[in-house]
Amino acid sequence: MCPYPKYAIEPLLDKLPGGSQLNLLVDCPAATGDVPRLATARGFSVQGIQQIGSGEWKITIASGHS
Repeated sequence: MCPYPKYAIEPLLDKLPGGSQLNLLVDCPAATGDVPRLATARGFSVQGIQQIGSGEWKITIASGHS
């Protein structure tokens, strides 16, 4: 999946309803920095980054828009 998460996230954020969360699973260490930076720059809140396996992370993004 790497390095596509930072490019794929924009259309997903555009479709995220207000008050919702998006759980993004990534297998690229760089995405744990790139995706949160992009999300916060677009006004979203990063709720957490959790390593779920060897080389896998879950990034939780919330929309504060309602």
